[in-house]
Amino acid sequence: MLRQERGKELRDIIENVSENSLETRLQHLPPPATKRLRIFATKEMKAMTQRHCENLPEVLKQRERKREERRRQGNRLIRDLFNQRLQRRVRTGKLSLNHSKTVI
Repeated sequence: MLRQERGKELRDIIENVSENSLETRLQHLPPPATKRLRIFATKEMKAMTQRHCENLPEVLKQRERKREERRRQGNRLIRDLFNQRLQRRVRTGKLSLNHSKTVI
């Protein structure tokens, strides 16, 4: 009984190793994933994901924060430039600046 089982296992191993059985097994395998018809191409899927990520609330908030920071930085530059010009005009005597006047 044990001898018969071992003989059967040996025949199965030999049958599975033969070239014909390998070819038939390869023919019955499903086609590779790249050959299947896909609904979306890889580039389209990446583009959709990118658009989805760009519209997430945290990304929109970060973009708004950066825009606000750029606006504030621009306002600071304009303020500093105004103050420099004002100080230069006061130093050269082209403008008299009283302490009662309010300046930025």
